[in-house]
Amino acid sequence: MILIGVADNGEMTGVDDLNRLKSEVQTTARSAEPPIVVDIANVDRALCVTVPEQHGKPYSFGGKFFMREGASSQQMSREEIRKFFFREGLIHFDETPCDRFSIHDDLTSDVWKLFQRRAKIPVDIEPLTVLANLHLFKDGSMVHAGA
Repeated sequence: MILIGVADNGEMTGVDDLNRLKSEVQTTARSAEPPIVVDIANVDRALCVTVPEQHGKPYSFGGKFFMREGASSQQMSREEIRKFFFREGLIHFDETPCDRFSIHDDLTSDVWKLFQRRAKIPVDIEPLTVLANLHLFKDGSMVHAGA
């Protein structure tokens, strides 16, 4: 809960233009990716902004991700973002590119024929088309599941 127009000592100081401020708060919440849902109520000349628990984590503002540390929010590093996605189950290892697999060196015609026969894949379909359709090859790389 965020109180706007209330001093730290609890004294009601109020704000000048409640409607403008309410609009700014809503615009800021909507500028997150994905947008954040907030509840805003007028209390005399102050605003009470309630931010219920959201379920679309993580959120970014302007393409940057932040995390709460104590009383402040800190921009997340690349490594912190990566760990967060893995921890939350938003990235699965088998769907990530396998840098050690070379589509030209490791997917030999013998390997492909064995896979094709075991998976009962028709012979007239291009290997990369099959692998892409099976989500084993994407963005020019074999994923770990495909390797």
